[in-house]
Amino acid sequence: MRIAVDARMYGKKFTGIGRYISELLHNLAAIDQENEYLILLRKDNFDECQINQPNFKKILADFPHYSIAEQTKFLRFLNKLDVDLVHFPHFNAPVFYKKPFVVTIHDLIHTLFPGKKKSRFLHRLFYGLVIRSTVKHSYFTIAVSENTKQDLVKILHADPNKIAVTYEAVDPQYREISDHKIIADLKAKYHIAKPFLLYIGNWRYHKNVQGLVAAFNLIKSRYKIDCQLIVTGEIGKPEQEEAEAAIQNSPYRNDIILPGFVPEEELPLFYSAATIFTFPSFYEGFGLPPLEAMACGTPVVSSNTSSMPEILGDAAVYFDPDDANNMAEQIIKVLQDQNLQKQMRLKGIERVKRYSWKCMAKETLDIYRKIKRQW
Repeated sequence: MRIAVDARMYGKKFTGIGRYISELLHNLAAIDQENEYLILLRKDNFDECQINQPNFKKILADFPHYSIAEQTKFLRFLNKLDVDLVHFPHFNAPVFYKKPFVVTIHDLIHTLFPGKKKSRFLHRLFYGLVIRSTVKHSYFTIAVSENTKQDLVKILHADPNKIAVTYEAVDPQYREISDHKIIADLKAKYHIAKPFLLYIGNWRYHKNVQGLVAAFNLIKSRYKIDCQLIVTGEIGKPEQEEAEAAIQNSPYRNDIILPGFVPEEELPLFYSAATIFTFPSFYEGFGLPPLEAMACGTPVVSSNTSSMPEILGDAAVYFDPDDANNMAEQIIKVLQDQNLQKQMRLKGIERVKRYSWKCMAKETLDIYRKIKRQW
């Protein structure tokens, strides 16, 4: 087969989706020497993508995502490509593209938590049109969890027989760092002076940073625990009002540290240094950060919603993200029990082994082959 992969969102800039595309392509290159792949890239990430396999070829497709050009010029570009199949690793496929394609749906966050943009109605209308059309017309839809698959069936009325689940995985760089000097240097750099709870992610409403801050306030006031809270993520972005207000209004603001955007090479250090990793999200399609924390030997206390119990299993302790009291209680439960922390570390490390990018790529290749057999 001749397969085009829409890699316009390739790379670190696009966080989870960029990681997914990168791992898909590099692992396909390692296992598939039969099919020919055209990697469609923008100018900004063309040089970043380096795959030195004779059956992989980079093609410039400099069309902005979520744009009119994506629906018109990119459509004409795709129609001229001599390919058997296109893989769109995100929902944003041209609505009028009618040749065989497969799409990966990571979550339905924009459906369930649309945000507060000024042109919200138009954004929602456009998003709804595109994702429904893409799922309806795809030869096959890939979901990153059973929870996302069920959401597609329940909310978009997708055919469950045309949906396959392929799990994401943790990068090998995430492992426990036990070098005390490196950890000490990190703490000095970010003014960390106490045991700390860690949150890594963005601050959009569905991430529930505001709920985590409320629980932290209770941990400090009711339980008298002398600890800090580290909340990473870019500051000053849209849709952060609730989180920013909760942090600024906290009576324990001095114990809340905001490092801003953390370089990827420092993330294993933060995970390894944390006493507990907290993940208060209302909704996740998959949720990589808690698995990354587990890979670094850090106990995870997570919300009990969406895909989290499915992905984390019995390796995490869970709370109701709508209940700050319950969140605080579960965090305290782990904070005060050294034996429980040890058990969680061991379970977490084992849990991470269930997931493999190579396995994800193999299962995706099987889907390509299944589609070919249907022709």
